[in-house]
Amino acid sequence: AMSFTFGMVDFPGQMDSAVSAINDKGAIVGGYGTNGVGDGVSNHGFLLKGTKFTEIDYPGAAWTEPNGINYSGVIVGQYGASFSETHGFKLVGTTYTPIDYPGADDTSANGINKSGDIVGAWSSGGVSHGFLLSKGVFTSLDYPGAAYTAAIRINKAGVIVGLYSITGSDTHGFLYSGGTFTTIDY
Repeated sequence: AMSFTFGMVDFPGQMDSAVSAINDKGAIVGGYGTNGVGDGVSNHGFLLKGTKFTEIDYPGAAWTEPNGINYSGVIVGQYGASFSETHGFKLVGTTYTPIDYPGADDTSANGINKSGDIVGAWSSGGVSHGFLLSKGVFTSLDYPGAAYTAAIRINKAGVIVGLYSITGSDTHGFLYSGGTFTTIDY
């Protein structure tokens, strides 16, 4: 049997905190604030390295939500100037770079691998799709026949996991490798 140690991750002085991802070095990203746990949007993001918290706030944004961090400490996530819009971002050191899928109404960057490949979701006209951003080139990812697709994480081999829905009320996991989607249902 495996044993685990559990610990609390709470941004100092905040009632609501949520973690989103951890890298191989133990660095954690997440969000906190009054719009935090429960509604999917945090007011502010954070990076936790050891016991040191650092705020992550996209410049000029009303909200920031980090979703992924790679081995090198590059962070990806989403932000908005209002709570009704979503743009993706990449944070390297202290430099923020916006990520917007071409022609999308909304974009969310969800995961990043060691090579810097980014996965996420974009929508236009109410239809959601997954994406891969590799070497500056966007590729849309749509599970065959799905009404909704979102890419969530990518590993160093380029294998992508995410979720999709055919009817809008069902949710399934997927694995995407070598151009082939495989459903993952418990």
